[in-house]
Amino acid sequence: MEESRGEEEKVRKTSVAASADAMTERGSLGLKVVEVLWEALVRWDEEWVNPNGVELHGDPPEVPMDREGEVSSKGDVISSLRLRLFLPQIATVLDAADLPRLLLVQLLAVLQRLVMQSNAIADEISATPSLLIFV
Repeated sequence: MEESRGEEEKVRKTSVAASADAMTERGSLGLKVVEVLWEALVRWDEEWVNPNGVELHGDPPEVPMDREGEVSSKGDVISSLRLRLFLPQIATVLDAADLPRLLLVQLLAVLQRLVMQSNAIADEISATPSLLIFV
């Protein structure tokens, strides 16, 4: 893994983007997607996330894009999520409720981590139809 040293944030963003795109897959892929999201969004930042309700980032900045229209390696991983697409997918997965309890808890932890990122993201989550009945 020596060749990927210094590329951790890029790998993290790629993992989150791929997982977000595969969010509604059924079966073992869907289970792994939730685990990857939890690892990359919740556990990755566990040591510095403040549980006292402090906004961690402020309003999300514009997502930097490279020349090919892909998410750039600059900027944080949460700001690279397309929340308008991602949040309804979470609602769909929660509505199906066919995940084991641990994965449902992990998915709720992902939502909690997103809420802690900024008030703007919290507002977007609260405005997502069908999502708040699960939280």
